[in-house]
Amino acid sequence: MKRHLLSSALAVLALWASGQDNLAQGLSPYLKAVGALGDGNIELGPQYIFGDLAEGSQTTSKLALRMRLTDKDNNLLQVDRNTTDWALVGETSFLVDKTGEGGACRQTGWSLQYELGSTAFTYFPNAVKALEKSESKTSFALELKWFHWRTKCEEGALQWNPQFRVRFSHGYKAADEEGVVRPIDTAQAYTTVENMIIEAPGETTLLEPAIACNIYGGAGSFSFTPAAYYSAAWGADEDFTDRVENTRFEFWTFFYPDDKDKANSRFGAAPFLAVPMQGNAEMKSTFGAMFTIQFKTSFLKFF
Repeated sequence: MKRHLLSSALAVLALWASGQDNLAQGLSPYLKAVGALGDGNIELGPQYIFGDLAEGSQTTSKLALRMRLTDKDNNLLQVDRNTTDWALVGETSFLVDKTGEGGACRQTGWSLQYELGSTAFTYFPNAVKALEKSESKTSFALELKWFHWRTKCEEGALQWNPQFRVRFSHGYKAADEEGVVRPIDTAQAYTTVENMIIEAPGETTLLEPAIACNIYGGAGSFSFTPAAYYSAAWGADEDFTDRVENTRFEFWTFFYPDDKDKANSRFGAAPFLAVPMQGNAEMKSTFGAMFTIQFKTSFLKFF
């Protein structure tokens, strides 16, 4: 019963979010779903908008619950009472409109996001199934964002929106699976290999700056966003000098089914390339694809 109630509530809130008009003052729903092949998450909750951008500035406060959208092991949607990974996400943003100054249309925004979450881990000490351990670990993160939208104040003009984000987080990561050799017939020396997680989850600290620029040609329903990410990670007994570094490149194409002046929803897809750097001698570059569906969004906002 609890599972059905929660699933129904999420569906109702999602429909409410997708049916809202342009961003306006007052209380409204917030919905964001991001996925990749085999994994993804969903954020859902209320947001409140203070002030009128037409008068020069606007402040938005948001509080959302983030949960895993998929079970990558079983390739199933999983948003119910059995969801073990979650995070409470709060964000406060401030937007200033300087349209008309210097003959250009301009908006500048800043935001601070803070997260507190919990993730469940299961592992088998000494590769013994009877010693199975399951535990939840707490994580936290802080994230600062900035963007500057600019265009000529005329119909059909090219629009640019460079953006920057820096994120600091502390959490835990599951250990890698290891192959455990088990005998199945001692008389004939038959064995089999079973993959198991033996080690406890490891403590990890991350520093992740990123840049992007959303570009809109001035007409049509599509925009394009190249983005670059850098990450530095170190463990519990390490410091920044012992960091493991990675870079990631994405090129997003966004489709806006609504009028661009409303920008109520958008759908995006992107190829990505991840390139390991310092401390990743055994890792190779990887590539793939991502997709996103967002409601109650702002036009040309990426991070």
